[in-house]
Amino acid sequence: MPEQVKKSLFTSATISTTPGGTGIGTRFVKNVADIHGGRVGVESELGQGARFWLDLPMERP
Repeated sequence: MPEQVKKSLFTSATISTTPGGTGIGTRFVKNVADIHGGRVGVESELGQGARFWLDLPMERP
């Protein structure tokens, strides 16, 4: 994914390059992760795809 898209993921400035997409889903996931003391992220190389990850603790902090 383009670097500008990657930098805006999980923020209120999220944008989508997919036709009809809003990108709001990534912000929603980030909010849920934050509420539960977790983390979310993405690893991507332009033209090679992306891998999203989500870590949630077994117990709340």
